[in-house]
Amino acid sequence: IPTSVVRTMTLEFRTEKKRAQLHDPRAGFELTEVESEIRHDPLTGTTARICHFSLKKLPPVDLTPMIEQSRGVCPFCPERIEAVTPRYPESVLAGGRMRCGDALLVPNLFPYDDVSAVAVLTKEHFLAMDAFPEKAVRDGVTLSRDFFVATGSQVAGGEGYGMLSWNYMPPSGGSQVHPHMQVVLTTNPGNAVRRELAAEAVYRERTGRRYADDLIEAEQKRGERWLGSVGNVAWLVPFVPSGLLGDAQAIFPGRASVTDLTDADIADFARGLVRILRGFTGRG
Repeated sequence: IPTSVVRTMTLEFRTEKKRAQLHDPRAGFELTEVESEIRHDPLTGTTARICHFSLKKLPPVDLTPMIEQSRGVCPFCPERIEAVTPRYPESVLAGGRMRCGDALLVPNLFPYDDVSAVAVLTKEHFLAMDAFPEKAVRDGVTLSRDFFVATGSQVAGGEGYGMLSWNYMPPSGGSQVHPHMQVVLTTNPGNAVRRELAAEAVYRERTGRRYADDLIEAEQKRGERWLGSVGNVAWLVPFVPSGLLGDAQAIFPGRASVTDLTDADIADFARGLVRILRGFTGRG
């Protein structure tokens, strides 16, 4: 099997080239060779397949009916949110809810863990992905950080993982059109995070260096997947992607958790993310 290995410092970017033969009807059934590859993650060793598809850009989807139908019953719109969303007991969170700018954090009515919240990002019911405001991202992440700081002692043993996620619109798995993030404090970070943390610990023990620092340096030098930096936040395309349509990854050098993020870090991240969203919108 043809294998390509690029070593940068202590990292190894390994690729296995695959070549399939077929008589292609698009070329008069001439014998054609089509290349694909398997990539190995330099940290965990997990693999992904890089293939070629004829689909260059997704056709636009008209979400207007979904947006309008949900507007009249949305629990996160200003005229309903105070009446239909729950509050935390005072023993969990003083005041029962938290605010930051236009964002409001409330308990998840259908919790994922002992401490499970929803951060409603804006008063607007819908915001287009290519026009998402930095302030909404900034308010949501800041609110989540402050929530983790305020409730961290609620986790058994006093140590937990702050998990912040966002499914933009129902096609991505979001249950509501109104922009909101899931904010979960847990003792179980999930399989993927657990594997990465274990691999990073091994890497640090073996090399004496932080994996994130070496990854940023390697990708900056190679350039093919490097997107750039916004303030203290580095953006790149993962060597081993997890999605069909392409991934973008943000790294916060020197930060170990959401609670380590400064206001400046969060502002830098928000500026970068809205650019990424515009880029994905341009690809359909």
